[in-house]
Amino acid sequence: MKNKGITLIALIIIIVVLLILAGITIGRLSGEDGIIGNSNKAKEQAEIENEKEVVEQATVEAMGKGKYGNISKNNLEAAIDKIVGEGKTEVEETGNKFTVYFIESKRYYEIDNDGNVGDYQLAAEDKNPGDITKDENGNLLDGSQEHPYEINCIEDLIIFSNMTNGKGIKIENGTAVEIMNKTNFANKYVVLKRNLNFNSKFSYADSQRKDIGDVNGDGSIDTLIDEMTKKEEGCYGFYPIGVQEFYNGNFNGNNYRIDNMYVRNREEQGCWGLFGKITGNVENITVSGEVLVETSNYNGTSVAGIAGFAVGKVENCINEVNITASGYGVAGIVGRNYSNSILIQNCINRGNIMNNSESTAGIIGRLEKYVEVINCYNEGKIDGRTSIGGIVGDVCGNSNGKIFNCYNIGEINSKKAMVINGVGGIVGRIRTNCNIIIKNVYNTGKTYLSYTGNGAICGVLHDNTATIEIKNGYYSSDSWNIAVGNKEDTQYDVTKMEKMDFEIIKNQFNSYIDSPEDGIDTTKWKKWIVTGGKLIFEN
Repeated sequence: MKNKGITLIALIIIIVVLLILAGITIGRLSGEDGIIGNSNKAKEQAEIENEKEVVEQATVEAMGKGKYGNISKNNLEAAIDKIVGEGKTEVEETGNKFTVYFIESKRYYEIDNDGNVGDYQLAAEDKNPGDITKDENGNLLDGSQEHPYEINCIEDLIIFSNMTNGKGIKIENGTAVEIMNKTNFANKYVVLKRNLNFNSKFSYADSQRKDIGDVNGDGSIDTLIDEMTKKEEGCYGFYPIGVQEFYNGNFNGNNYRIDNMYVRNREEQGCWGLFGKITGNVENITVSGEVLVETSNYNGTSVAGIAGFAVGKVENCINEVNITASGYGVAGIVGRNYSNSILIQNCINRGNIMNNSESTAGIIGRLEKYVEVINCYNEGKIDGRTSIGGIVGDVCGNSNGKIFNCYNIGEINSKKAMVINGVGGIVGRIRTNCNIIIKNVYNTGKTYLSYTGNGAICGVLHDNTATIEIKNGYYSSDSWNIAVGNKEDTQYDVTKMEKMDFEIIKNQFNSYIDSPEDGIDTTKWKKWIVTGGKLIFEN
């Protein structure tokens, strides 16, 4: 008897012919943007939305069971398990956040103390963790702009630091080997490929590994996550990129975050932060955590959340690191520059900063050559001994600079004041033979001082060779009673307001940006908007 059934090959041919007759090509069917590809994307998006909804629902339930509306790990785990079943997720507490990890999809969601649920992130997966010359799939990278070195996990970040400093361990073909020489990153590019959280095991390829050695310098070898998070006496945390030698390459954070970084100085002097010293470019990164620097050698020490010492360019960086230090140059973005110029653009400080020495600020602590600060602001609390500013702390060494389109709303204080101080909402102190040009700035942050040299815009001019030029400067009357310490407001283009009229300030700022009568190039300046009663930059 003949088989009258249709063969599989014939069936496929019929389907293809029907698709062609319907005007659908194989490419449109199977390509990345084809029908099947788009269907898979839609399915994945639906899964993501469902996961986030589960986390949000469980968070509300956990907060409802908390005594003061707070979240506990046990309550969050119980709420998640009730919705999706046991064994489907992992919950962990990572510093000041909680993380919910979906085992099957390998996606996780972070929850802050207010119950806000962030967008999904993928757990770190890297076939060659610790080898930045290979991507997460093992493909070779040459550090060019087209094929930059990649940071895919905490191991990559640690080894990258080791390579810049020329010591410690690196990974070659999966094996830990001792570094004998510093790697020169001149004209090389390094990119961050995902958010990293030192407190989360999902940011490590293997948080329990021990082959990278005594990374935190406490004399013992623990699991890698313990090496990076222990804060006991003698534990120094993450060793910054470029402490022993300058990092002279290009680093792009791709608008990702590095959270819960802990840095403590392990030498008497040096430069501390995510980066120690840079002579290249750093951009598009947000950093949170804590930096502690204890030293008696103030002159040789500078500290910041992003870079302790920098020349070159720092752009689109946000500091949320809280800093307690002693140094000549302590700030949120850059501690100090010396001998060469630096451009700091589109940067924000949200960290609280305490310096037991001089030259402290939200953006750059100590300026000793030339700096341009554009489109930056500070909202952190800044405290020091002398030369303290919301944007720039100290201008010295026959230097000059420009502060354009900036503002401060953070408290500026001097709890350990010296006789000649300098506490200002924008710049703290301008020394002998130094000059600062300021345009389009405002300050509402209160400035406090127990001695002399206080101003809502500039704290003090050291002598008659120190000069400041101001265009469109505004300040609130409760920040301080004069713009520049010991000077009359009539000497400058400044306006004191009992109540800040942000509409007036916005219009004045934007008018100047559109038509700068003094010929200043304003093409990189951001426009201003008033929203929610605040005057901020337009996106």
